[in-house]
Amino acid sequence: MSLKYVVLTLINKQPQSGYDIVKSFDQSVGYFWSASHQQVYRELASLSESDWIKFKVQTQSDKPDKKIYRISTVGRTALHQWASGPTRESPVRETQLVKMLNAELVGIDVLQTQLEQQVSRTQQQLAVYLSIESDVYSPPPQPGDTADQHMLYLTLRRGILGCQSQLQWLDEASRTLSTLKT
Repeated sequence: MSLKYVVLTLINKQPQSGYDIVKSFDQSVGYFWSASHQQVYRELASLSESDWIKFKVQTQSDKPDKKIYRISTVGRTALHQWASGPTRESPVRETQLVKMLNAELVGIDVLQTQLEQQVSRTQQQLAVYLSIESDVYSPPPQPGDTADQHMLYLTLRRGILGCQSQLQWLDEASRTLSTLKT
C-alpha cells in the first residue's frame, strides 16, 4: 500500500491541514501505518501536483498561514478505485527473524537479550492500545454507531491482537532458545 492512499483517506474523511494529518499518524492511523512528518508533507506536495487534492490557505494572525487540504474529484475517483480493488498482502519483513537465523554467529545470549527488549517494547505498545480501548471504546461501538467508529475500533483491535500474538511468539522463542543453551 502506498502512503498516498492513507493520506487521501484521511483527507477524504474531512478537509485538514498537514499538521492534522501528521497527528493522525500519531493516533488512529498509527495502529497500522507509520510515516514521518517529512514523508507526509512530501506526499501532500505530490498529491497536490497530481491534482488529487486541492488546498486553500487559511490565514492566521498569531501563526504562519496553513494549508487546508481537501480531496478533489480526481483524487476521490483514484481512492475509490484503489479501495475497491483487490488487496495484496504486504511482504513480511521482520528483522528479528533474520537475526534468529544467525544464532550460531551471535550466540543464544545475544538473541535472548534482543527478545527481552522486544517483549518490553511490545508490552509498552499493548499497554497504549489497551489504554486507548479503555478510554475511548468503553463500551465498544454498538449497532447504530457510525461505520467510522466501528472501523477505527477494528483497527485498534488488530493492534491489540497483533501485540498479544507477538508476545506469545516471543515467549515461545525465548523458551526455545533456553533449551538450546548448553
